[in-house]
Amino acid sequence: MPSKPQPFYLNPTPLVPNSPYPLLVYRDAFPKDVGPDAIAARFEQNAWIRQWTYGMYDRSHYHSTTHEALGIFRGSALLKFGIADGEAEEPCSAVQLEVHAGDAIIIPAGVAHRAVRDTGGFMMVGAYPRGSKQWDMNYGGENKPVVSSVPDADPVLGQDPGGLIDLWAM
Repeated sequence: MPSKPQPFYLNPTPLVPNSPYPLLVYRDAFPKDVGPDAIAARFEQNAWIRQWTYGMYDRSHYHSTTHEALGIFRGSALLKFGIADGEAEEPCSAVQLEVHAGDAIIIPAGVAHRAVRDTGGFMMVGAYPRGSKQWDMNYGGENKPVVSSVPDADPVLGQDPGGLIDLWAM
């Protein structure tokens, strides 16, 4: 069973809505040598559907239409969350995290994210809740409404306690 996630609460900025739901980071959610199909199978078992296999853009962006699950299967990266490119770091609640193969991340709709640097051929599986709208790309300042519905299951833990089901309950 993967460990419980570490939550990060990110306040809105002048350009990025972020979310009242925390960003969730699961360390060692999968074995270090996991492949993309194994990650996709776990996500799909929990009603999150793989849509791509790729790295992460180095331009800050967010999705207003859906939440996003990332499962890392190769390399490592320093990722930044919660702030648009060019925004002042203070007083924002942005966070930088080093992630590695085997880690998983759940990004609530509205939370900005980007790669600061990556190594080792960094690659991830990206998945979205079954039935959610197609993801969009926003870079800051669009002032779009952000989806606030909670998915039926955590992509890593399913219905088990301690993850999205508990931490996103409001």
